[in-house]
Amino acid sequence: MGVEPCVHLKGSTEYPAMLPKVQPDVCPLDISVLAVSPHPEDHRRLTDIFQHSRWQLRTASNLAEALSILSATAVPVVICEYRLEDGDWRVLQQLARSLEIPSRVLVTMRHADESIWAEILEAGGYDCLPKPFRSDEVYRLVSLAWRSWKDQFDRGTHFPRSTAAGNRT
Repeated sequence: MGVEPCVHLKGSTEYPAMLPKVQPDVCPLDISVLAVSPHPEDHRRLTDIFQHSRWQLRTASNLAEALSILSATAVPVVICEYRLEDGDWRVLQQLARSLEIPSRVLVTMRHADESIWAEILEAGGYDCLPKPFRSDEVYRLVSLAWRSWKDQFDRGTHFPRSTAAGNRT
C-alpha cells in the first residue's frame, strides 16, 4: 500500500501528512465515525449518543491523531471541531477529500451563524453540527452523511486523489 503526501500540518514540528489509499473492498454495514475535538466532553456526549446504535465511534483530540486513524481505515463520517490546536477543520477536510471515497465532514461549533455555515458548505464540508449535541440532530446528520458516502461507494464513483476540493455528492 503506497502513500502520497497531502498537506503539512501546523505545529511546532511540521511534517508531511501521509495517507495511504485506504479503500474498503466491501461497504461496511456499521457506520464508522471519527470525532475530532480537543474537548473531552464532546467525546463523552457522542459516546453516550452512539452507545444506542451500531455506530463505531473513534475519537481524536487533534489533527495528528485524526490523520493516524484516517491512514489506517476508511472512515465514512468525520465530526470535526471548527478550530483545533494544530489546525482547523479545513485541513482535515483536505485530508478527508484525498481518500478514494472522501469522508463526509461535519463541522461542529457552539455558535454557528449563517455565514460560517455557508463557508463550511462552500469549502466542501458536508454540514454544520451545532453544539451542544442533540441526539436527534446527531443521528439525522450522521445518517445522511453516511448514506451519501455509501451511495458513492455503491456507485463505484471514486475520485482521483489529485481532484480539487469541491462538493462531490
